[in-house]
Amino acid sequence: MVTRWWLPCLLACLWLQPAVAGASPDHLRSIRILHWQHGDLQPHPACTTWATHYRDQPAWVTAAHCVPAGETFSVSGVGVIAVRVDMALDIAILRGGPSASPLFVAFGVPDLRRAVWSAGFPFGYPVPHIVGGLFSGLSHTGIGLWSVPSAPGMSGSPILDAKDGAVVGMITQNECELPIWCAFSLGPPATTLRRLLFGPSESR
Repeated sequence: MVTRWWLPCLLACLWLQPAVAGASPDHLRSIRILHWQHGDLQPHPACTTWATHYRDQPAWVTAAHCVPAGETFSVSGVGVIAVRVDMALDIAILRGGPSASPLFVAFGVPDLRRAVWSAGFPFGYPVPHIVGGLFSGLSHTGIGLWSVPSAPGMSGSPILDAKDGAVVGMITQNECELPIWCAFSLGPPATTLRRLLFGPSESR
């Protein structure tokens, strides 16, 4: 039972690298912390969000479970509101926030073992943490499996192709039951993201 939780954590730690192929400052400027605020309390880091377009307008994307109804959210100190929340897919689209270059969302699913990378804010750490891995395939329900380490706070992190920087998926959960670094991440692939962002005709 002990091995069940510490082995994925150990593997994740071994895979964390100071430099990941494909990661660039331009991409990182489009990946931010999503803060939430309850009442008069100070804003707290909740998840990760990234810039793109929705219906030809700037937008931010994160995991739907990161934006519960009735709460207030902001990106880099600028308020955002959820304009579309799909709990089944665990995807939320936000309006507002700061200006940022939109990340391009790929049209298709990457080849198996395609090199990818992601960046997010584990445990609310204020500096983006960059991790690398591979695309491991799709589940029977169409959820992507990625050998990309993740931890609490990285829900909503985009997964990008290491070669061209296109978004090929998003982290919405991992395989661990405890709040630790986990070796594998799960989430919607680019085809699902494009369908929600741009409509069925824009995904294939």
